[in-house]
Amino acid sequence: MRRHRPSLEAALTADVAAVSAVVGQLRVSRGPHLLFRDGRILRSRVPSTKRRALNARLRVVVYVTREQPGTGADELPVFDLRDEPEFANVVPGGRLEPGETVEEAAVRELREETGLKVRVVGELGVEEQPSWRVPGLLDENHFVHAVPNTPTREEWDHADGAIRCRWIPLATETSVFGEHGAFLYAIL
Repeated sequence: MRRHRPSLEAALTADVAAVSAVVGQLRVSRGPHLLFRDGRILRSRVPSTKRRALNARLRVVVYVTREQPGTGADELPVFDLRDEPEFANVVPGGRLEPGETVEEAAVRELREETGLKVRVVGELGVEEQPSWRVPGLLDENHFVHAVPNTPTREEWDHADGAIRCRWIPLATETSVFGEHGAFLYAIL
């Protein structure tokens, strides 16, 4: 059964008592609409008048981290699509299936796209972004942090060689495909 969390806007408009309770848990920061609630970051670059667009697709973006075995430096897996060179340094993720939780989707998508078996550590935040595959649609991306369950290789092929996976250093200058680096700062 898919869990549904009401949006902050819905909670704030429910009634005055709910507003008082929620406002006590929030810190608002300057910048691109940053909100902090119970230690979790909620972020949106989309103006409130455009949030929850009717065409928004629920998706998950998964940041898997590990310590590089030789140096202990933090790393992040990305992949390249061999037949589509414009898709390089892609962070794993994908669409939530009906009835699936964000955590279940994260585990499934990682397995499908990279072959990695992971454990989700937690959700980092949510951001509506233009779809990178379907022009004109918005994706409601749930960003999560995960760690591998087993040791992994430095580089590997997946999906009969169609996907080339590798670990890259995780640092403030790390660059990934599209806008999927929006929450990398939260795991540095």
